[in-house]
Amino acid sequence: MQRGLVWLKSDEGGSHDVLVVLDLARHSASAPAALQERWQLHLDEAPTISGPSASVTRSATPPQRVDVDVLLPADATLSVTPPEGNNDTYPGVVYTHRLMVDTSSDPVDQRFFVVVQATDSGNATTATSLLSGTGLLGAMIGNDIVLLPADPVTADGGDATSFTVTAATTEAVRVFAAGLQPNQTFTVVASQNGPDLNLSATFGDHIVTDGGGVLAFLVDASRTVTALYSSPIFSDGFESGGVGEWSNSAP
Repeated sequence: MQRGLVWLKSDEGGSHDVLVVLDLARHSASAPAALQERWQLHLDEAPTISGPSASVTRSATPPQRVDVDVLLPADATLSVTPPEGNNDTYPGVVYTHRLMVDTSSDPVDQRFFVVVQATDSGNATTATSLLSGTGLLGAMIGNDIVLLPADPVTADGGDATSFTVTAATTEAVRVFAAGLQPNQTFTVVASQNGPDLNLSATFGDHIVTDGGGVLAFLVDASRTVTALYSSPIFSDGFESGGVGEWSNSAP
């Protein structure tokens, strides 16, 4: 099991945060034949489900809203399990609402790719989409692109030496590619093909990943690529082994 996540933080005093989560579950040869993976999120209120998406509004000051978009598995089915008991009897019960993500598929490597957005209620959330490419899995959230390793990472700092991605946009975008080798230099090329932005990156001499293995860059409307930050902003490392995890946040 490996979990990758990137947190796109709102500006200071802002009201919109985005968490992109990729959970990779690999069946071992000794796993029970009927073993089925499930992704779940605990919430204080019952969410409303619409296809592969769910939303919940919590009465607070100010009111808060959480939106969940499940990009993978493609056949994901969402459901809600209500609280059981109350918090006075913990740990005997689960007393939160639970958003369940199930799938009928049973590959050796199961991928749960989820975008969670948190906003003040009344503020518009941002459209999300799954991107096509190679080497990394991509999600587009507004004009931000987040990329995470498509396959389980076996080496400290990540295995990918190159990646490509295509996004349907003519706008400037920020790109955060996580789970790469730390302090590694990549050459990034951007081009526009009709309505699509094409990105490719390979080991080279252009932009350097930080100590957490995140490559952060800006692609402007003319398709010029520049480093997003003049100095490293991440310091989280990657742990490999039975359970791997990398987590980074971006302002």
